[in-house]
Amino acid sequence: MSSVTNALVEENDLPTRILIVEDDPQMAKFISFKLGYLGYDVVGHASNESRAIQLAKELHPDLILMDILLDNDDDGIETANKILSFTDIAIVYLTAQEDDEIFERAKITKPFGYLLKPFNDRDLNLVIETATFRQSQKAKLSQELEEVRSIINSAFVMIITLNNQAEILEFNKAAQWVLGYSYDEVHGKKIIDYLANQNDLGLIKSEIARGQRSQLEIKLIQKDGQSMSCLLSLSILRDSHDNPCGILMISH
Repeated sequence: MSSVTNALVEENDLPTRILIVEDDPQMAKFISFKLGYLGYDVVGHASNESRAIQLAKELHPDLILMDILLDNDDDGIETANKILSFTDIAIVYLTAQEDDEIFERAKITKPFGYLLKPFNDRDLNLVIETATFRQSQKAKLSQELEEVRSIINSAFVMIITLNNQAEILEFNKAAQWVLGYSYDEVHGKKIIDYLANQNDLGLIKSEIARGQRSQLEIKLIQKDGQSMSCLLSLSILRDSHDNPCGILMISH
């Protein structure tokens, strides 16, 4: 196995656990043999949607190799979508057809890769290595985000973040306590719905457009309908490519 796979095995101390969802018994047997030869742990095999969902719940695999066409005319993409509704797992699709329409449909499940039949050991190993590495990076990022969110929620000042559409993304514990709304009540909602003076949104955007940190006196509407004057520090949020992706607002 390559250095990426070796690093993952060393880190987890266990081989990647794989569930095969394939309606052709001979193909499933062939894939299982190849995976075992490459050092992976095949935890089960399903040939249709109901069995795949059952095994995903019972076995908690690290990755699923999902054939797009299954027994009983079941659809692998729909099956993956149902599995992803209750667990976050890496999905790699198996298909014998390079069909653009199928690939477009598959995008909704955000797959970690595709494997075209017939394939060799190198193709199989590479797609699994890539998928498991991406999944490990995703898990690390999720953990880091949780740690950041914990710090934000521990702050004694209100911290509110907006995306480029001025929708609320972060709304820390202090903001919830001061304004009276729960996180779920405001998440994804437009900040303008909580401004006593809706023209203030234009002021916020114009200040941010200057590209510098600034302060504004803004009146926010509390849950009880009262307005509260807040001195907010404003700054631009940027993504990993340094592109503007939102606004950070911190109260004083």
